[in-house]
Amino acid sequence: MYFLKLLLTLFYFVFLFLNNTVFADTQWFHSSGNYQGHRYSDNKQINPQNIEGLKKVWTFNSGKINSRNVVQATPIFIDNKLIVVDIYGGIYALNPKNGKKIWYTKLNPPAGRRGITSTNGKIPKIYISTKKSVVELNATTGQVLKTFKSGLSLLPPIINKNKIFIATLKNGVKSFDLNTTELLWNFSLELNNVNPRIWSGFSYDNITNSLFVVTSNPGGLYGGERKNKDLSVSLISINAESGYKNWHFQHIRHDLWDYDLVGNPIIFSINKNSKSIRVVSALSKTGDLIYLKAKDGSLVFPNGVKKIKTPVSDIFNEKVGNFQYIFSKPMPFTGIKVDLEKDFNHLNKVENKKLFKIISNAKSGLYLPPSFNYNLILFGLHGGAEWPGGSYNKKDNSIVVPFNREPWVIRMEYKDKIFSTISNISKELHKTKIQLKSGYQIFLNFLNINNTSEVLETDNKTSIINPWELSSKHDSISKSLFSIVPYGGGNKFYENNCSSCHGIGREGFYENEFIGDKYVPSLVGIKIKNQNQSSYKNLKKIHNNVDIIFDFDEKYLLESLSNFEKYDNFLNKFDLLKINGFWQNLLDKEGLPATNYPWGGIAKINMDNGNLVWKVPFGKRYNKNKELISIGDKNFGGVLSTSSDLIFATGTPDEKGRAFSSKDGKLIWETKLPFAGSAPPMTYSYLGCQYIIFTATGGQFVGFKEKGDATVAYKLSDCQN
Repeated sequence: MYFLKLLLTLFYFVFLFLNNTVFADTQWFHSSGNYQGHRYSDNKQINPQNIEGLKKVWTFNSGKINSRNVVQATPIFIDNKLIVVDIYGGIYALNPKNGKKIWYTKLNPPAGRRGITSTNGKIPKIYISTKKSVVELNATTGQVLKTFKSGLSLLPPIINKNKIFIATLKNGVKSFDLNTTELLWNFSLELNNVNPRIWSGFSYDNITNSLFVVTSNPGGLYGGERKNKDLSVSLISINAESGYKNWHFQHIRHDLWDYDLVGNPIIFSINKNSKSIRVVSALSKTGDLIYLKAKDGSLVFPNGVKKIKTPVSDIFNEKVGNFQYIFSKPMPFTGIKVDLEKDFNHLNKVENKKLFKIISNAKSGLYLPPSFNYNLILFGLHGGAEWPGGSYNKKDNSIVVPFNREPWVIRMEYKDKIFSTISNISKELHKTKIQLKSGYQIFLNFLNINNTSEVLETDNKTSIINPWELSSKHDSISKSLFSIVPYGGGNKFYENNCSSCHGIGREGFYENEFIGDKYVPSLVGIKIKNQNQSSYKNLKKIHNNVDIIFDFDEKYLLESLSNFEKYDNFLNKFDLLKINGFWQNLLDKEGLPATNYPWGGIAKINMDNGNLVWKVPFGKRYNKNKELISIGDKNFGGVLSTSSDLIFATGTPDEKGRAFSSKDGKLIWETKLPFAGSAPPMTYSYLGCQYIIFTATGGQFVGFKEKGDATVAYKLSDCQN
């Protein structure tokens, strides 16, 4: 018996060495904890009974803060080091006890955008994605060892034996020889000229030797130019040996709403009819949990899904999917439909005049297509699950999901392809001008000559995102080029009275998800959209409704409209009108999500029976006077489950780290972080003490405060090491 135990132990360690994907669930070798997307730890030193003794022990600041983005990579624990990244491609190895820097390596940003992975062995190694490749580093020294020329990847790669698997953003999944860096195979997602992205989820199952990815929207909210058959919004299984597709499950047919599947697919086993079944689950922005058998992609609960017919679009030439899925098992953790009466009944209509004007011409419905004739209001772009995904608790076979129910509006518009081309040329000319100026300044600096005649523009703000600011830098070029276009440019009445709001090319403006809700409609194709909308009477009414003085000579206005109608007919005739749709924040006058709270929460689903175990609000929102105004807020941080029945969560605008009871969802601990959490928490054990790590680098969306660069560690105060 002793010999047998020894043999089995030896076999285990040999297997560990040969297949370096096997790590104990007490450590954290991958940003998701493991390749199965669990975000779970067997560490149980910290538990509900002693969690009040959990105290901050150190904070690491990189000193690197970016105006556009934040760090979204959960650190890893390898070679008795904590590995973190900064926003500019810096990789840091920290002492896990005190957060002191051991080594630092600079790579091409973005590096480790949404995660890192590692392998143990004679030389422990780290693998991090960069702008054009994945880099292998020595975990002990930080030295760069190899480069795999994969193209841009946002997700941590996966290592199995002598192969590395990389999910690229736009070029599918690639496999390389780990030793020679030779490309072994490339699985492309392109089908019928649709090439969805892989930006959120990538997992591996060692039992079926399969890779799993979730894919994005096919590209835009208008689908009249694409066919119905593609691999967008899908959970895809790929044979890790051959690179061939095993199967795929498409959640949304002909997606018109940007409902990406998000988060790493979660892989585990269940017992059903006395048999162990390998399963995989993916999370959606619709609030559904896709639950399939890993072997063939069939439904675990076939009776828990039905098909409904997609409502027909009223946009010319727009197609819709022949059906959509409605899930009842597993139970949805949230939904997409907004109640246009009850969800806004807390607001004063006079004080929120602009908002209620939007609502008065709005619809909300399950898979209702966007339209020129109404605003589509949904718990949408930041609804359902977000990119961090969920967490799997192997103790009770459950999945915990943080979710959002923030209201958004979809608007449709026409774009002028001629003006769009002119605008792009203008931007490139402006960029070249800046580069030439910068090059000239560098040359003067080299010659030690001070140039004080002009303050050079910097490119720091050209990528941020306010369209008014951005356009002002190149409007003069666009104006000159567009003025020679018949009927389109050179209209002095429009230029003097309308262009300051609606743009030189009638393109309109809107603030995106990072900024706010300001909106000026496009006037391109206004007659084609609605024959009556462009009358003088209606235009005056529309402007008065948004408190804009409309005091123009009717004769000149109608003359301009007639010219633009001729121009639009010309564009339409030669297929130069492009249909475009976009999401926008739906905010009240205080800049808060316009619907009744909660605006976010956490839910737990039992994966044996598909039932919702509990659902609780997550986060709190306060006004300027520090008065509580919302229980349950939007969140983008993610969760960690531990075997001691704790769920750690972060990512809300109130900049808190929290712990909930896994049994009932009760909040049992919280702490103030330097900035909002921006990645799921992680945990590790070092010298007998369990540590909880929060990545606190701020939020990049409306409602969040300043951005930062903090990695914060907690442990029990009575644990001494």
